[in-house]
Amino acid sequence: MPERYVVCHDEFLGAGDRAALMAVAHDLSGHNPVLFDMARLNGKDPAKCRQAMQETAQAIRAETGDADIVFLSTGISSLHPLANELKNSLKAKWVDIRLDLDQDQSFRNYPKMPGPRQPVEHMIGLRNMSVGTINSFLTGIFRSASEAARSVISTVPVTPDHYRMDRQAAAFKSAHPGLSENAVVVLLGSYMNHKTRRDLDGIMESAATEGRPVILVTSPRTEKQQAKIVDTLEQKYANTHGVHLHRFNADQPEKNIYPGVLAFAGDVVVTSDSLTMISESVALGRRTHVLSTMADRPGYLNAIEKMNLIRRVDGPLDTAWTPSARPDPFQEIRTSLGLNRVKDTRNTAIAPLENAV
Repeated sequence: MPERYVVCHDEFLGAGDRAALMAVAHDLSGHNPVLFDMARLNGKDPAKCRQAMQETAQAIRAETGDADIVFLSTGISSLHPLANELKNSLKAKWVDIRLDLDQDQSFRNYPKMPGPRQPVEHMIGLRNMSVGTINSFLTGIFRSASEAARSVISTVPVTPDHYRMDRQAAAFKSAHPGLSENAVVVLLGSYMNHKTRRDLDGIMESAATEGRPVILVTSPRTEKQQAKIVDTLEQKYANTHGVHLHRFNADQPEKNIYPGVLAFAGDVVVTSDSLTMISESVALGRRTHVLSTMADRPGYLNAIEKMNLIRRVDGPLDTAWTPSARPDPFQEIRTSLGLNRVKDTRNTAIAPLENAV
């Protein structure tokens, strides 16, 4: 029986995480997943929420036919009774893939209902994601034997969309004729501190000395949390030859050039808070340099640095090294779930979902 995957998201699940889960679902099954907004089950009235659950189950079954259903989420260790009813009514499995810190988000804003929460069937997380020894110690104490089976993968499971990259790169090159394809591309996430800004200034200076263009690209979270810093960067470098700053624009998504600019990157610099952007650069085989921020994950970054996948920014960029090939996280997930089939996961160009449940 074929499997169909249902990607679950709520307000705490970011667009990058959702795209990663969609890529996982597509690469495991060969089909675009169903997108399930868990907020449909939120509310104060249990009867209305249960009715929404039943309607959701019908919509998912109508979309998936007779296929076996697997729910995919991130940051959920145990299921609210409503979600457990949904899973059981579809005779489904629930797999949680940790794309960030292991800090059980669970279900928020859900009505209080009788019945215990049930663990998901399987949890898959990144290696060495703990933010410190104390956190690891406490996690070990409070982890119960009844929890779901756990397995680990090396990097965030993302599939670069080469078709979209090629389109965006062509448009960018048309707008900037003569631009060198040995650019330093800087991807800015949510957090920056004094060291981040100091290291960034050093990168800009060395790029100017070497005659290399610099392309600064912001993300959705940058605009919300670091708008003032981006304003400062724009004012500082707006008229600097060879420097291009592109802000994320939620109102005009077609004008957002990430990930197309990665086609021009000789080196990619990413702030340390964005696991997805780090993994996308690594997946493309780019020299990936990580800028320290207040949101460092030292255990994880040390682990992938030892695998020769990244370099930390601590002075001038190390542009003489060749990164190793990333272990295939999709194959690691298949192995952990007992799925034996092997599929080329270099690119599947995830199509946008039109009919979300």
